Amino acid sequence: MNIRYANGQTLEAILLSGTETTMRLAVQGRDDIVVLNHIHDVWVSDDCEAVQVCFAWAGLPAADEVREENCICSHALAARLIHSLFAGHDEAEPAPPVPRQYLVAAAHQVI
Repeated sequence: MNIRYANGQTLEAILLSGTETTMRLAVQGRDDIVVLNHIHDVWVSDDCEAVQVCFAWAGLPAADEVREENCICSHALAARLIHSLFAGHDEAEPAPPVPRQYLVAAAHQVI
């Protein structure tokens, strides 16, 4: 979130706790917690200065509606995903088979 003061200064902050009338914030570059109070539809700092509070999600556009056809995948992809789910993340995908002529040549070189 951002806190914008009347003089134009904008500070980045993280909400630690809050109610409808009070917010406790950790502000970047400050060691102390900043407390804002909501008085008569205005957020006010500890110094009795009115501030604007801008939440990060406030400017985001509405998400598109998720439809069933957006969630359907091919049978091949579904099979691969299910295999990965049961195999675990440590198991590598099986390597393609090695041609027989390479196996025979390698066996002859073993001493």
